[in-house]
Amino acid sequence: MGSSLTSIAPSQIYPVEYYLTELPDCTFDSNLGSTRFLKVARAKNREGLVVVKVFAVRDPSYPLKPHKDQLEAIKLLLKNVPNTVPFQRLLLSERAGILVRQYVKDNLYDRISTRPFLNSIEKRWIAFQLLQCLNQCHELGVYHGDIKLENIMITSWNWVLLTDFASYKPTHLFVDNPAEYSYFFDTSRRRTCYIAPERFNKIMSAEREKSAGTATISSSSSGSIAPSSPSLIIHSDEIKTGDLTYAMDIFSLGCSLAELFTEGTCPFDFSQLLKFITGDFNPHETIQKIEDSNMKKLIQSMMQKDAAARLTAREYLDVQHDKAFPEYFYTYLYDYMKKYVSIPAMSPDEKIYILKNDINQIIEVITTYEKSISVNESSNNKENVVSEGLVLMVPLLTSVLKALKHCSAKLNALEVLRTMANYLSPEIILDRLLPYLVFLAKDKYPKVRVAVIQTLTECLGLIKSISRSDSNIFPEYILPNLSHIAHDEAVIVRMAYAENIASLADIAMRFLEMTYSDMEPDPDSDALLDEKERNLYNKVSYEHELQALQELVQQSVTTLLSDPENAVKQTLLERGIRRLCVFFGREKGNDVLLSHMITYLNDKEDRHLRRAFFDAIVGVASYVGWQCCPILEPLLQQGLTDSEEFVICKALAALSDLAKENLLQKQTLNKILAEAVPLLIHPDIWIRHSAVGFISVVARSSNVADVQCKLIPLLLPYLNYSGNRKNLIQVESELALLYALKDPLPRCIYDYLVKLQSLRNLFDCLCERKISRSITRVGHPPSYREMETSLLTVYNRLQSDGMTEEVEEQILLLKDHLQKVQIKKCNDMSMSSSEKDTGEIDLNLLPVSPQVHCISLVSSDNQFEKPFQTIQRQKNIKEEVGYRFTYYE
Repeated sequence: MGSSLTSIAPSQIYPVEYYLTELPDCTFDSNLGSTRFLKVARAKNREGLVVVKVFAVRDPSYPLKPHKDQLEAIKLLLKNVPNTVPFQRLLLSERAGILVRQYVKDNLYDRISTRPFLNSIEKRWIAFQLLQCLNQCHELGVYHGDIKLENIMITSWNWVLLTDFASYKPTHLFVDNPAEYSYFFDTSRRRTCYIAPERFNKIMSAEREKSAGTATISSSSSGSIAPSSPSLIIHSDEIKTGDLTYAMDIFSLGCSLAELFTEGTCPFDFSQLLKFITGDFNPHETIQKIEDSNMKKLIQSMMQKDAAARLTAREYLDVQHDKAFPEYFYTYLYDYMKKYVSIPAMSPDEKIYILKNDINQIIEVITTYEKSISVNESSNNKENVVSEGLVLMVPLLTSVLKALKHCSAKLNALEVLRTMANYLSPEIILDRLLPYLVFLAKDKYPKVRVAVIQTLTECLGLIKSISRSDSNIFPEYILPNLSHIAHDEAVIVRMAYAENIASLADIAMRFLEMTYSDMEPDPDSDALLDEKERNLYNKVSYEHELQALQELVQQSVTTLLSDPENAVKQTLLERGIRRLCVFFGREKGNDVLLSHMITYLNDKEDRHLRRAFFDAIVGVASYVGWQCCPILEPLLQQGLTDSEEFVICKALAALSDLAKENLLQKQTLNKILAEAVPLLIHPDIWIRHSAVGFISVVARSSNVADVQCKLIPLLLPYLNYSGNRKNLIQVESELALLYALKDPLPRCIYDYLVKLQSLRNLFDCLCERKISRSITRVGHPPSYREMETSLLTVYNRLQSDGMTEEVEEQILLLKDHLQKVQIKKCNDMSMSSSEKDTGEIDLNLLPVSPQVHCISLVSSDNQFEKPFQTIQRQKNIKEEVGYRFTYYE
């Protein structure tokens, strides 16, 4: 545009909003900074946010039209180059020249210092895109002229966009006039200078120096500038369009990449670049900070002072093929990523759908290449392989997570996340995936919240090592952000939390243990401590952090244990109550877990909860210890007479396991045996087998005296050869004991008895009959007392079901069990009858008023095709041959 602009001072300065009146479809949003050259603002229009750059016209003779035409040509040439954002609108007026382009939130300079920080493969991916962009631009004859980190935009998924093509800026500068550099190129005020050395002329021309002699130029942007003569204005014939070369852009890009790979260290400021031109400065020290040897060679070549020694962008891509840039950058990834910037733009839900369909292929391409170049393959298990390249797909996924609308899209995104997590390092999972999972834990869809809990648990379980900076991630971040789930309004969400909270507690404990096992001595705090004192300090610190962790988990566990929905409590019992015992320790396991669990048997309606209690009690008791025996005794006795037979079976199985662990005292065992032995003739085969198993376990754990004096006398009435004790088989053998049992009580008789109201009277009658038989001489028929009419009816019914004198003996052996079960069943029946669903719906209780329509199902004409208004008018006529149906709109 001409360096003479630097010496012109405006007569009046207007804010950028003043010039936005030239764009009626744009509304000022915020100021992005202004310099003497251009005023920059962010504005809103119907398509979104845009960047507006304003050049205030202070002299109508400025040759702006050629610059406008050149920018228009660049826009047309770059319309199919995906890594560029040229100016889309160009407007000239008497007051200003205005440039408009799409707004992109972040530039590469800001991204370098933003968490999560870019890793090596991401930086190489950015460099690859920039070289591809320059190659495509240069092939079209377009040169940028001012490449720097501020002009390299980057999306949230690391797609690079080169902006602000500077064809309107001067190609050549004078080393003895820093004002030109400050005016046109130092817009950020960082004083970084990435302009190619060949663009600097050694001294100002004599003619130019003479014409500028009356102007006082200040290098400071805020300095006082004296007015210049009109001869300093550049005219159209002075504009040179072919001065920029590919080598100039290559040098600027090399400097930008050097800053990128050295975490923000600038290779040149303006004075250093001038010294570099004269040979008095070398950026060798900065370049040596680059860890990647291939990228170091690449950047060194790009930053050569000799323009002829620099290669083209295409040549650099070819040289670094399969070196700095992996093979899949060229053959797959770049073309694949271009799909997501194609026009028409895809919605976030559409992007997730495509990514879900392609993720397996992406993983296959990247991991196959990485395995092919890997020297040591430590494992063939894909879950243990950490893929460096798959990190590039993580931002593509996370960038759209917050914008997803449909439940299915969010579930697909979580599925993709779980798939990728198997190949990602712990740092990537914690820094890049975890925040988005925590965000989705408050999603409006319950299904999504359930999937988040499962995904979070699975991803955290993959982490095998942790840095010291992440050691407190559970107590400080994860658990506080998940605490609301225990009070979630959706039952399935609370069930999912109950299902996974034990796993989360295990992982939290493992994180804490890894932190202290891998902890290195702190030279500052541990300098005055010997090894013994340091170990004691670490132990105290560990116990303190463990206690804090336990308190956080306890809050959620206590809420889940007392949840109003039994399904939540049942899930917690089934999916990790024993692991929670290990996490809390013996004391809290008893106080927190067992104290809540024993209340579950009071629920007479939910048999599944009672069953889950007996499944879980063994694990809790085995960890808490024999101290819980007095508490468990009445609970186990209650389980043996439950109204549901499969609960009885579970209670017997729990007794067997407790007996194996020697968790029941001998006195307790004797009491329970007295109630368990009659179940050997129970009609349910599973109960009989479980009872045999329990008795065999007790026999194996008891001494000979106890077996012979206590156990065998209990068993004799239930065995086939009880008349001769010498024929009694070994009680310790489950199979032998099972085959020695008498036939069970018939099922039909058992079911009739547990529902019989006069069961006590029947027992009294059967006892009298037994006494009569016992006092009758052998060979003589017993003399029975005549029964009452009601009792005789019951007895005849039982005889018709196959009751014999032997069955009467069995009924009396099961007397106590039958009475307790009958009482519980009667209570359950009375409770259920009081709450019985009659099948009627009270329309007055509905939240909306239903509309009633009458449809005749018996008619000669097809009324389904008629409007409902016609049917309503004919209702009275055809009501006697029709039926009334009610439906709700």
